[in-house]
Amino acid sequence: MALKNILGGVKNKIKQHYEKSGLLEHSSVKIKNPWKIKLFIFCMLALPIAQFLVFTVYINIDGILMTFQNVDFSTNEEKFVGFGNFAKFFRNFTAVNRDNFIKSIWNSFGYWPVTFLIAIPLQLLSAYILYKKVPASGFIIVMIFLPNLIPPAVLAQSFSEMLSIREGPLNSILMHIFGYTSETVPIWLRDEKFAMPILYMYSVWVGIGYNAVLMWGAMTRVPAEIVESAHLDGIGFVGEFFHITLPIMWPTLSMILMTSVGIPFSVYMHSLLLTNGGQAGTGTLGLMAIQTLRSGDMYYSATISVILSMVSIPLMLLARKVLNRIYEDVEV
Repeated sequence: MALKNILGGVKNKIKQHYEKSGLLEHSSVKIKNPWKIKLFIFCMLALPIAQFLVFTVYINIDGILMTFQNVDFSTNEEKFVGFGNFAKFFRNFTAVNRDNFIKSIWNSFGYWPVTFLIAIPLQLLSAYILYKKVPASGFIIVMIFLPNLIPPAVLAQSFSEMLSIREGPLNSILMHIFGYTSETVPIWLRDEKFAMPILYMYSVWVGIGYNAVLMWGAMTRVPAEIVESAHLDGIGFVGEFFHITLPIMWPTLSMILMTSVGIPFSVYMHSLLLTNGGQAGTGTLGLMAIQTLRSGDMYYSATISVILSMVSIPLMLLARKVLNRIYEDVEV
């Protein structure tokens, strides 16, 4: 029934397109919808629907079921454990190594101020510079988007080489100019004083390009005649941004803000690649789920992921509700 409704909707859209273009009025050929067209539509929709059912519906349902299961090592078979995996997670707050667990929580939520107070404002500024077509804006867009074109593993390796103890350019400057020796230079990614701040800085650098391009694309929706009229009325660039550009691009910006709420519950790649899996006190909640999976305990890993989703999804929905009240959608 659902597939029939989808096919009917596609058929109506095609019919509306031809009616709007006037092809039906000026053509003597009667538009038919034989079974071949229906078969073509079905084939075009089959793959994405199958992908959605397998990789979204099935995997999520199976992941939820796995949270209530574990392996009985005596029989090597799955067994029902109820909320045992959930209890195991919350026992981390009172476990012997609870300091590492709590530090992972702090590290994860440290991405919030970094994202909202540093990364997103820089992305907005970069997008606005591109939108206003300042000199060398083409070079700027290439430079800020370049990290997104390089594979993450290669980018992380290059960044690590920059901070290498002896061969890295940063430590070379410290040794040749400021008198440091190979024994006194900072071990940047192995020292807890520096490792996590460097990971935060790295996240800003690698994330600025993608969102900046999205924001720039949203800014280009602003009609030029509205901007020209505002300038004739004496409005400056700051007023233009807050009273014209920001309301029109708000749907895009609010989407970025909403999805950024979930960053503390999903970030793990930086710690995995730069500090060899969370060394130097750089663990995160997302990395905890990945490491648990890599150790072979997929049931507990699924439980961690579900718990993080149970916290992040309501927060993101709440953020969406709040953000939707700030600006109404503007049609241009």
